[in-house]
Amino acid sequence: MIIDYINRYKDFRPDFPDGNTNHLPMAVYAIYMLGGSFRDLESFAKEYTLSHNLQNSSSESYSSISITNWSENLGNRKYYEDYRNFYKAELLKLGRDKCVEIYFHRLVQVEASEAYHCFLKIAYAVESNNDQ
Repeated sequence: MIIDYINRYKDFRPDFPDGNTNHLPMAVYAIYMLGGSFRDLESFAKEYTLSHNLQNSSSESYSSISITNWSENLGNRKYYEDYRNFYKAELLKLGRDKCVEIYFHRLVQVEASEAYHCFLKIAYAVESNNDQ
């Protein structure tokens, strides 16, 4: 049930219009794990969404990220949708454990400020058993 609730927010961009990072899914899961009620989650999520002017991800695509070029634009926010689609396909093809095993080591090498959010999101996805 918590996973369905968290996934309501999966289509928001990972960054705010000002360039800061969106941690809503991870914060909602953390509040839940600390004993927060769904009323607490709803209150937090509503305030967070409004105060940060969260925007849905666009479907605009700039390039085709593939198995042969996936590491070329890591950290470039312009390619967010392309990476999202690429990793979704890889996750379906390989499964979570293999996908993390293959791609995690390269992600560790990305500039720390760009990779931090990715690591948090991966950790919460694995911890909550949520492939979305």
